[in-house]
Amino acid sequence: MRLVTTTRLDGAAIGLSLGCAAHCLALPMAAAFLPFLEAAAEAEWVHWVMFGLAAPVTILALRHAHTPWLLRVVAAIGLLGILLGAVGWPDHEWEAPLTIAGGTVLAIVHLINTLHVHPRSARFPSPAPETGVEEASGL
Repeated sequence: MRLVTTTRLDGAAIGLSLGCAAHCLALPMAAAFLPFLEAAAEAEWVHWVMFGLAAPVTILALRHAHTPWLLRVVAAIGLLGILLGAVGWPDHEWEAPLTIAGGTVLAIVHLINTLHVHPRSARFPSPAPETGVEEASGL
């Protein structure tokens, strides 16, 4: 049951990262054609909402003892990128690149965590066990 929960949390975190990228990339382009979207494209509160959602989901998804510590460190760096983008550090020009980079790092961490939780051998049937005896070909 715990593995399913972790996988769902990782999936939710990946979805949040995609939503973040859509906000930072697609929404400004859409606002160029539809001016009423400009307010949504410039909304600073969206960064805080994304960080407020991403931080607890990431912590919950990576809380298990089997999660490598390096994955947790990289996730913290991704969350830091989103936080720095939200506060506009070092200036407004870095807001989108830091947020997109942080979201991308988090998405990759959650993909790796999903693969770590469900290793390939658990998802795909393994080949027939080797018996050590070669089969004779009918040639």
